[in-house]
Amino acid sequence: MSHRHHSDEFLRLLTTSQRPLHVFILTLLPDQAAAEDVLQNTNMIICREAASFTEGTNFLAWARAIARNQVASFVRDRGRDRHVFDLDLVEQLTARAEGLSVSLGQLAGHLDECLKRRTPEEQELLNQRYSNGSSVKEIAIRRETTPHAVSNLLYRLRRALLDCVQRKLAAEGRK
Repeated sequence: MSHRHHSDEFLRLLTTSQRPLHVFILTLLPDQAAAEDVLQNTNMIICREAASFTEGTNFLAWARAIARNQVASFVRDRGRDRHVFDLDLVEQLTARAEGLSVSLGQLAGHLDECLKRRTPEEQELLNQRYSNGSSVKEIAIRRETTPHAVSNLLYRLRRALLDCVQRKLAAEGRK
């Protein structure tokens, strides 16, 4: 097989693994910005270590191992930050996330379907908070309401999304 073909296949694998890797990292680091930083570092190492990947093996498992190491490194570097989990908890979460990883794509698909059922206003609120990383206080100011009201609405939306995903999973289990 030519080097160019291997490189194209490697890039395809890297590209298709981005969402599952991001979800995996988010299970370990609840901070969206931190998770994105760790994903970027993970991608740099994946590219740097491309020669060590054995073609035909499980790329996502290999990439997850690199991501796990990057999360551990992040936690060590930020160990004094009270918003970052300690290393033992990260190890426990990693084990649980790996057990769920087979269905992460499925969960993400269900979540996308459930998000599409929300009103445009609700989708925008969720996007502002979780994709753009705006704080509850910033959103409250923009919406001319209280942070408490925004927090309550976000809680209800998260609960509705969780219920929706759980219903979809239960329906699949009955099939």
